[in-house]
Amino acid sequence: MNKINILNIKLEKTNKYIEFPQSIDISLSNNYDKIVSKIIRVDTFNHRSFTANTKNKSDLSFSTRKIKPQKGTGTARRGSLGSCSTRGGYVAHGPHPKNVVLKINKKERQLAKKYLLEKFLNTYIEIIDEIKLDNIKTKDALYIIKDQIKNYRVLFIDNNFDNNFILATKNIYNITLENNFGIWQTSYYHKIYISQAKLNEIQQNLYGEKNE
Repeated sequence: MNKINILNIKLEKTNKYIEFPQSIDISLSNNYDKIVSKIIRVDTFNHRSFTANTKNKSDLSFSTRKIKPQKGTGTARRGSLGSCSTRGGYVAHGPHPKNVVLKINKKERQLAKKYLLEKFLNTYIEIIDEIKLDNIKTKDALYIIKDQIKNYRVLFIDNNFDNNFILATKNIYNITLENNFGIWQTSYYHKIYISQAKLNEIQQNLYGEKNE
């Protein structure tokens, strides 16, 4: 079990601790890093929309008149104004919308989440007892967290955010609020804060147990 220190909303350490399971051998981090890297690549690929589209021969309509004499010009014969070699003509072998989805085994994704949590809890990922503020002033939210997250992309994760916290952080460009913990988040954000209630839910899903 890892002993995890809990922070308050001012991101200061408190006297509270929780225990988090240790089921991953961190010395084998190279193997787990490959799994994490693969999942991030797959998730990034699946975010692509593949909406690029070009017109083929059947999408265009051109006059069928004879463009120029078949013989005697000394140049190549011309068959159609809509030819792919003509400006404004159709595109040969061009892209069309498609639906491509890569899949990752559920156990691989769970293993990657366990590895990231067990490796980075108390450092890159930290736990807050409750994510809420007493008022909705952005100035107060900045005062609380300015020294901790200045010029960093920061993510707060909770099931149900306090309305004051949502309104106070709404105009702070480098703060994001999410309801779920995702693997790709660890490669994008400089710091991640998870509420204690949300961590209990994650622990329940991954290990089948939670802190009371």
